[in-house]
Amino acid sequence: MSWPEVKNAIERNSIAIIPVGQIEEHGLHLPINTDAFLATEIAKRAAQKVSKEINVVVAPTIQLGYSQVDVTKFAGTFSLKPETFINVMVDMCSSLIRQGFKKIVILNSHGQNVDMIKVALRRVRDETGVAVVLIPMIYSLAVEELSKLRKSDLGGIFHACELETSLLLVLQPDLVDMTKAKKEVTKIPPPLSADGLVSGKVFLTTWELWKTKYGVMGDPTVASKETGKAFMKAIVDKIADFLIDLGIGELAKVFDTEN
Repeated sequence: MSWPEVKNAIERNSIAIIPVGQIEEHGLHLPINTDAFLATEIAKRAAQKVSKEINVVVAPTIQLGYSQVDVTKFAGTFSLKPETFINVMVDMCSSLIRQGFKKIVILNSHGQNVDMIKVALRRVRDETGVAVVLIPMIYSLAVEELSKLRKSDLGGIFHACELETSLLLVLQPDLVDMTKAKKEVTKIPPPLSADGLVSGKVFLTTWELWKTKYGVMGDPTVASKETGKAFMKAIVDKIADFLIDLGIGELAKVFDTEN
């Protein structure tokens, strides 16, 4: 887009989606751009799906996030310090707000980013008066649907897992090597249980829970393109529904400062 096209989008009260991901290891079988790529593609597909009903633009993807130091032992992992990542998020949102965007949605695809994004959005609200919406993970709005579609047991969806692998088989099949997919599932005690789709009851940093040799947390061996298409549809449909609600539905009234 040229700057006049962006200006026109602002004047049409467009929703701006900021995809947020990470560049890090994803096992032996997936590319290191998995998180950033998924956030970008799902944001674009959701925006396209609602294009006849509301105005949505997809902002540049924040490619780099935070990965716990244990992850950096695997080559191809890049990590911003928590305070750096928070500042990047604040500056990105503030830039859009200064231009005139009033409805901003963060679409995140990397679990270790979430808490820092929440801190950033509190700062944005305090500093600008604008509330920014966070979809914590790309699948957050479609948990029930994905739970019915999955082939893996509990522990099979977390990182470089059935979900991510299935989606990549749809979006970047040439970069997925299923012959190298490794199943690494750790049974976690109930008080600490975490499965990506099922949140834990208490917090303990992810890599304290999983002991991984290959950089996998889950079961990518059951992933398939067919399941990936079903996952994608469920995720995009739910995000699209949310965008419509934010654009012209009940949620839109919260952001309508003129009334």
